[in-house]
Amino acid sequence: MPRHLLVVSDGGALAGTLRRLLPGRRYVVTSTNYDRVLQETAGGLPDLVIVDGQAAPDQAAGLARHLRQSNAGAHVVAVVPSIDLAGDESGILYRDHVPTEDELVAWLSEEGRSRGARVLRVGRITLDLDSRRLDVDGQVSVLTPKQFKLLSLLMSRPGEVLTRKQLMKEVWETDYTGDTRTLDVHIHWVRERIGDVPGQPKYLQTVRRVGYRFVDPTADEGQSA
Repeated sequence: MPRHLLVVSDGGALAGTLRRLLPGRRYVVTSTNYDRVLQETAGGLPDLVIVDGQAAPDQAAGLARHLRQSNAGAHVVAVVPSIDLAGDESGILYRDHVPTEDELVAWLSEEGRSRGARVLRVGRITLDLDSRRLDVDGQVSVLTPKQFKLLSLLMSRPGEVLTRKQLMKEVWETDYTGDTRTLDVHIHWVRERIGDVPGQPKYLQTVRRVGYRFVDPTADEGQSA
């Protein structure tokens, strides 16, 4: 299966350059801009993300940190001129030049991928972004594509209220909100998978007349201990 590389850039020819460097049968290079990347990666990041910061270094560095923090173990490279190339404690790789073919192949290799699993963790729930495997207190199951997309979106923004309109847009790619029974059914299924008690959900909470939010109930346990 081809490795997927995503280039995040506000203009510039970096994506085209990387497509010429990498064999098309083994690697797929796609691109997006700063404004759309968070929406487009809500369900998880590809094998490697390169944030092109040659025009806006500070903005690129901040965006790279956000992507890394919201997707545990994700491989993120920031191309930012005139900075310390050693990286920082976040695990982001920094370069002041367009990556070479050898660098790209190394980062996209199986060895590079094994350095960190791409998972989301909230409380006692772990979601593997590559296999769609859900682990709840050691009980493992595999989600359907829509269940996975919905849960990963909510888990990637813990504590944040996501409106019904946002969820319909990002999971089902529609602006239509006249009938959201499909969303309600999937919320019900996801709650079953994570062990939320009907009527008293701990993780996936309803915000009346607005939408839903995913919270960590174990945080309260730690504070009361």
